[in-house]
Amino acid sequence: MTSGTAARIVPVLDLLLVCSDNEDRKRLEEIACQQGWRLHCAASCAEARPLLATGAVGTVLCASHLPDGTWREVLAETGRLHCPPSLVVFSRQADDRLWAEVLQLGAWDLLLAPFADAEVVVVIRQAARDYLHRSGGCNPPGL
Repeated sequence: MTSGTAARIVPVLDLLLVCSDNEDRKRLEEIACQQGWRLHCAASCAEARPLLATGAVGTVLCASHLPDGTWREVLAETGRLHCPPSLVVFSRQADDRLWAEVLQLGAWDLLLAPFADAEVVVVIRQAARDYLHRSGGCNPPGL
């Protein structure tokens, strides 16, 4: 600290990426790295389950289709948790029907791939803030 100013402590956002597509995963890893987010990765619903069970993530970014299921299975897993993380779904083939379904079933939002950095950052930050607001005393990961 210099000149009597206090250093601002900014908690790190813990994000789980559930995606089996290498191109999408690499692109989202780049965005997460640029933002200083801590990214945990899973390639399937089965790989995501133990990561979700730890309660270490407040936001999940999930591909609409996975090798062993869809975003709906990941949403169901989050719903079993005491403090469910916010879920953001992404797809290369998004349409109004998918967007409506995502919102109606309780996910936070839908992103369209290929990704626009600014849109990903805004949506993930909003989803993380929603989690922090909902989680209250659950000792949530930072933003």
